[in-house]
Amino acid sequence: MPVGARAPASTHWPPPPPPPPPPQACILAVGTTEQRVVPGAAGGFEEATFLTCTLSCDHRVVDGAVGAQWLAAFKAYLENPASMLL
Repeated sequence: MPVGARAPASTHWPPPPPPPPPPQACILAVGTTEQRVVPGAAGGFEEATFLTCTLSCDHRVVDGAVGAQWLAAFKAYLENPASMLL
């Protein structure tokens, strides 16, 4: 699967990736990280790092639901990288 860094540092969302090049079925666009304020565990607020990614699928090959499942698994690996070793 091709991966591209598609967003300039000044944008929050990466632009939509181009259609996947043959023979690929999907392409992943990775944006920039940014700091956001989120509710904290103790009732206050804390800063968290967010990364924006966009997945474009060729729907002749990959159904959108399957692409969403892949993106959910990708998110889980990013949030807990040690799980890739188990």
